[in-house]
Amino acid sequence: MAGSEGIMEHGRQTIGATRSQPCLGRTLSIKALVRSLPRISLAMLICIVILAGCTEEPVQVGSPRVGPDVELANGDWGEPDYSKGYSELAGGRHLFIEMKLKGPYVGAMLSVTTTTLSGNAREWRDENLEQLKDPHVSANRKNITAIKSPRKVGKRNAYGYSYYENDFKRWSQMWFVDCFDGYVCEVNLESPIDSKRFEPKLANVLNEIRWTTKTVYG
Repeated sequence: MAGSEGIMEHGRQTIGATRSQPCLGRTLSIKALVRSLPRISLAMLICIVILAGCTEEPVQVGSPRVGPDVELANGDWGEPDYSKGYSELAGGRHLFIEMKLKGPYVGAMLSVTTTTLSGNAREWRDENLEQLKDPHVSANRKNITAIKSPRKVGKRNAYGYSYYENDFKRWSQMWFVDCFDGYVCEVNLESPIDSKRFEPKLANVLNEIRWTTKTVYG
């Protein structure tokens, strides 16, 4: 029996020697992968939903209405490079803002903002001039002068005034334009920093403005 047990024991040893042992690490990895499949599937689903949402148009809030927009097809103007001179126009909300980057008057600035009004551009210009009589309002603006003759800005009637911006050392013209029904557009044109005066030829860019429309919400 002892021999038999030895044979059996030897047999077990033989079987143990010839049978491939299961790889514990591989088994655990497979089990972990199986257990993690629901989480992986959920994560993939979340990613798909997020990516799908990013491809859609942003949700607009409020009632849509048509408002003014502006274009300028002039390759000498582009996104402001403030290394060429900072401006009081930097910051805030603009319908349009560009800087003269090439040619004469490099560093000049052109911006357009809008105001919703029931009145017209001339009335709004006159109201602004009246407000500027307050020294607290006009503290950084010198030599404020109404421009007597109206002009066209983008083929629309415009009324303006000129001034010197003392903080950034720029001569400027501000034009109020009947750009769209119910709106007055404010067009600000600044000379390059440290110019001795406002160069009249710089104002030629106002003839190149093209008024368009866009849908706004709110």
